[in-house]
Amino acid sequence: MADEYLNAREPGFFVDSTLDVALDPTSLDAFIDAWNAAGLERGLALRSVEDIEELGPDYYDNLKRADLFLQRGETPQPELQSFLKYFDSLAAFVVDAARKIVEANTAAQEWLGPQAVNSVVEIGHSAEERDAFRRTLVEAIAADGNFKRVLKVHEQTQQSPILLQIRRLSEMENGDGAKVLVVSSQRYWRTGQDDALKATFGLTSAECEIVHALVQGKTIKGIAKTRGTSEGTVRDQVKTVFSKMDVKSQSEIIRLVLPMTDLPLLADETTGAAPAVRSVSTNWLEEEVWRPFRSLYTPDGRKLDYHEMGPADGAPILYSHMGYCQARWSRSMIELAYQHKLRVICPIRAGFGHSENLHPNADVMVSTRNDTLRILDSLGISKLPYIAHGNDLVFAVDLIVERPEVIPELIGICARPCLPGNVQLLGTGAWQRFFMSTAKYAPQIVHFGSKAAVAMGKRMGMKTMHQKLCKDSPADLALLDSDEMRPVVLNNSSMLASSTTNAAQAFAMEYIAIEQDWSALMLQTRDIPMQILFGEQDPTIDLASVERIRAAYPWIELKVMEGTGQFLMFQKYQELIPLFAKIAHRYTT
Repeated sequence: MADEYLNAREPGFFVDSTLDVALDPTSLDAFIDAWNAAGLERGLALRSVEDIEELGPDYYDNLKRADLFLQRGETPQPELQSFLKYFDSLAAFVVDAARKIVEANTAAQEWLGPQAVNSVVEIGHSAEERDAFRRTLVEAIAADGNFKRVLKVHEQTQQSPILLQIRRLSEMENGDGAKVLVVSSQRYWRTGQDDALKATFGLTSAECEIVHALVQGKTIKGIAKTRGTSEGTVRDQVKTVFSKMDVKSQSEIIRLVLPMTDLPLLADETTGAAPAVRSVSTNWLEEEVWRPFRSLYTPDGRKLDYHEMGPADGAPILYSHMGYCQARWSRSMIELAYQHKLRVICPIRAGFGHSENLHPNADVMVSTRNDTLRILDSLGISKLPYIAHGNDLVFAVDLIVERPEVIPELIGICARPCLPGNVQLLGTGAWQRFFMSTAKYAPQIVHFGSKAAVAMGKRMGMKTMHQKLCKDSPADLALLDSDEMRPVVLNNSSMLASSTTNAAQAFAMEYIAIEQDWSALMLQTRDIPMQILFGEQDPTIDLASVERIRAAYPWIELKVMEGTGQFLMFQKYQELIPLFAKIAHRYTT
């Protein structure tokens, strides 16, 4: 054992290092290494944490103080949504003195894509326009009083003109620094317009998708390629749309539909929330990548988000986002979903992204099950396969046992079953061993560690955090080298830690729930077709355990995929999405 790890045996080591983490969350790595090197992730299974000398009662008094330091280090964000609520079909966002977006409405999130979350914003087609935009923001921040200016730029991809109204929010002078509101003239089409089109013209969901594509300027050939169908089929659908809407050309469709974006719509009757928006752009696949999440409200008043990808009339699957909240897919992945007529439904679990937290004493298993069923009920879906990531397997198994008629088949992606006798698979990664052991035997420490991890992510940024957590998986690190995958993966991860998100409570509560003995649930799934795909480089599971899983649950089909990590879905999507679609179409009626 290295000398620095021997220090963990010295009196007061964990008290001092816990305070170090509170003051500088980036030192969490050293704390975790010391914890594991001291054998505590194994020793805790043999005695209660309070009986360990260096973690006695005095330690927990210090832990509370350290927790307060962490909370003070979290800069509270002002209530900025009130400035955005006046804009529905227009993109609006708020930036701070560093030109970093601190709040954005759903239209801006779709328009700007990965820029719209805790990022420095750049707008304009040319270098001159981008410089003018930056200078205007600097002037607005430096202005003594009210500042308002209209700036003309061109969109980077389409090169079409856009007007930006830039205004200093003098109302926000509260010691947190000046803020600037930016409102774009770019038109957006709210998803609530689908219902208006159906009610007004009698269109089907598939025909609404055709209208979307026509308004975006797509050709028959382009629509057919995106939807994975023949040009003849699309041409017939277009003729039906023209007939129902009493128009004779694509330009008439555009003139008829665009003004509808300005018509007031009632709140979505399903969700009780303002309808989401979709941009009218020529880059249809890019728009699909950044489609805003939809929301509904639970009986106890919590806001619950969910994400949909693929065609509205496709065969549905239920898809979990794993701990890294990988809810969004890339352009190529979504294009495959359309080609295979696969509809992906991804609930954003409580505490992740902008889904509101559960009560700290809530039953995570029951609440997650009820939230999932509530989303499916709102969409009118009664039966579909479940694709469960990593630790999310427990939620899928629980749903199968409680509602077997809903989930007929299960695929686990880098999933971790609980073995009989509550034998948990520790994995090879230091962070995995730390969080599993503290979740099981020291819940106060797992809560502190989760808060510190989120604070670390905010401080160093999600790219550096991804590199740190995936350092032992070349396949996962390689995603950052892909211009297509990188913004999607990092934007997804920002749902854990950003200026407007903090998944620390949810992360800790889920780990504590997962570390209970749920092997009995696994044994009750023997009649459900199930397969689990493991990533060869996934640090969350020791592949030596695969044979133990096979012996305990012989009905499960197990496969190790070479050259993949815990982001296996993004590395093998060309193989997995057709597989998902094949399974999903078995259960469509």
